[in-house]
Order: sequence, then C-alpha cells, then structure tokens
Amino acid sequence: MVPPRRLLLDDHKWSFNKGFFSEKFMKIHFFEAKSRIGLKNKPIHQKEFNLGVEYAPDYILSQNFLRQLDHNSLDDRTSSCYQLYSFSFPNPEDVKSSEFNQVLARSIKDFISVIQEQANGIQVVIGGDHTVALPSTLADLERIKDPSLLALIHIDSHGDINLSSESPTDNFHGMYLRPLFDKFDIPEIETLVPNKIPVQNLMIIGNLDLDPGEASFLAKNKIKTASLTEVRKRGFLKEFKDFTDQFKYLHISFDIDVMDKSLAPATGLPAENGFLLEDIEPIIEIIRKHGRFSFDLCEVNPRKPGSRKTIKIAQKILHTSLIGSPPTRG
Repeated sequence: MVPPRRLLLDDHKWSFNKGFFSEKFMKIHFFEAKSRIGLKNKPIHQKEFNLGVEYAPDYILSQNFLRQLDHNSLDDRTSSCYQLYSFSFPNPEDVKSSEFNQVLARSIKDFISVIQEQANGIQVVIGGDHTVALPSTLADLERIKDPSLLALIHIDSHGDINLSSESPTDNFHGMYLRPLFDKFDIPEIETLVPNKIPVQNLMIIGNLDLDPGEASFLAKNKIKTASLTEVRKRGFLKEFKDFTDQFKYLHISFDIDVMDKSLAPATGLPAENGFLLEDIEPIIEIIRKHGRFSFDLCEVNPRKPGSRKTIKIAQKILHTSLIGSPPTRG
C-alpha cells in the first residue's frame, strides 16, 4: 500500500518576504554548499584532514531521497516540492595562506548572493563543513533586517564559537558563530556582520565539548545550553518550545556529529555518548511546527567508514524537519 502524501510544513505557508502564500505549500530551496574551506588544518585530536566532507551534498540529496520527499509532501497538482542549487567553495590547499581570510570572506559573500537570488521558500543549506552556516545565517539576516527577531539554534557536539586567536586549530568551521554575536578578530569576516544577533537569541544543544575560550564566552554571556542529560529531563521540551515561541524566525544549524557515533560515524569527530534519534526528533518537531525557519545540515563525510548509515540519519533529520518523520513501511 502506497502511503498518502502529506502537506509540506503541515500547511504553514510562510515566506520571509511576502508573508503567507495562497498555495497550500511552499518550495524548499536546497543549496548544496560544497565546502571544506573551514578545515585548513587537521581537526583537533585527529591524525588526518577531513577530506571528502565537501562531497556530502551530492550523497545526502540523492535522487531517491528527493523523490521520497516529493511523494510525501505534495498533492497531485505540483511536479516537485524543491529546487536545487549548488555552490563550491575553494579548497583550502588551493589558497595562499597570505590571502586565506580575503578568499574566505569573498566566498561567503558570493554564497550569500546565490541564496539571496531565491527570495521565496524554505532555505535549506547542505554542507560541507560548518563554515557554510555563516553565509546561510547572514542571508536570513539580510531578509529579516532586524536581528532581534531571529533565534539561532546550534545543534552540535561542539561550540563553534571560538575567536581565531583562541582556536586550537585555527579552523573556521569552529568559529562561525562568534562573528554573528560578538566582535570577531578576523577583520575581513567582522565586516560581513555589522549588525549582531543578541546573545540571548542563541541556544546550543549538544554534548558541549567546549574549548576554554568558548566556555568562558558562554558563561560570561549566560548563553542558553542543553546537554544530552538536560534534553532528556522532564520539562525540557516545554522550555525549548517557550524559547522558540519568543521569536518570529528560527535558524537551525545542525552538525551531524551531535549524533552518537553508532548512528553517525562518518564525520570529523564522531560523538561518544551522543544523541539518539528519539532525543532529536521531538526537538525537530517543535521547530517544524514553528513554521518560520531555515535549516543547515553539515559535517557528513561520505568518504569515511560508516557513511551509508550516517547519510541515512542525515536524510531522516531533513525529512523530519521539513515534513515530519518518514512513514514506516510495512
């Protein structure tokens, strides 16, 4: 028996620019962000570069996955629920070290322009390394204009909120949050974010494996965090919903390494005692029902062992965030 189709976003009809659509659903704009630029050095505690992470969008947004998304989200009047765009960042080894920051900033600006060309629909950026979340969030801010209206929910085992001067690796994928909320110490990046998001609009969900500078910044600014233990406590989901309900728009940036390594081993830093699907899905469901959000999914590496199961988990998370949990097949 073929499962029935369901409406995209449960009939939420929001556009950042034009309010509610008259149609019953809105298109998803998938942006393949083929990036390894934020990994110019080896990840911390790793012996190898995270080569291959830039190819993840092609594997996550497979034809089979996109066909399933179409089937489960559309009525029979429309041919497809999505549009697909692609942008490739330079690889770090191809950039002179003396020019790296300029090239990084220029690439971020160019990707923002690609996103901004598509004014309507649900913005979904598939990385690549977590660097891609900065241009994705900045594209939101250019549309929204008022940063106080946007909450950023960072779902990750790590903080990704280092200053360059405090980073143990100097890899930008571990810094993307900081310029959005604080004065940043790479001038070329700082100029991209003239209007900061208030620190009270940030929530970090994950194992909270933090570098010293990150821990200090979070404590000083009383940034909301939720570890796995806290997520599993009674009352967390209500607290999370109360937080999201304060804001008109949500930006979710999801690093696959938040998931337990038994589910997502093919990433740069697989998590010991990470999150399970039953921990994540209720959080994603609250975000989906909010209706006014953009979404990043990053750090899957299809060239690492266990890539098949990691890609499958990434696809389940995407499906849940956009149209609900995939239907079970009998």
